[in-house]
Amino acid sequence: MAKWHKGPPPHIGWWNASWCQLKDSWRWWDGKTWSCSTTPRHTAEEAAECAKTPCNANDIKWTNFYPENARVPRVRPDMFWSLFESATRQDKVITNKAIRLTIAARLAKREAARHAECLSDSNLKDSLLNHMERL
Repeated sequence: MAKWHKGPPPHIGWWNASWCQLKDSWRWWDGKTWSCSTTPRHTAEEAAECAKTPCNANDIKWTNFYPENARVPRVRPDMFWSLFESATRQDKVITNKAIRLTIAARLAKREAARHAECLSDSNLKDSLLNHMERL
């Protein structure tokens, strides 16, 4: 059972929020005011309209509850960029490793081709060169 809190939530975003503590009532907190309520039965377009419509109620309570399979992940706006930068750094590391492996493979292929040129047996030489073509 989620605990209901009074006052503003920790950050901007969608919150399970209601003046009568309804479990399926969701409101957008813009940092100053709550929006009107929306429910999972609403379409995305209807929910967007609700998010634009301020609510005049002052006694809205909210919970930290957030569905595990929510279509929109709960991420604090100020944390988004650090998460994005971390993922970007990881992508760069993976990309750099792939580039290094590609270069190493090309160098190995060139070295093998040099050795193949030195072979006196033409069948063995052709077989090795054909194999390298497939790499």
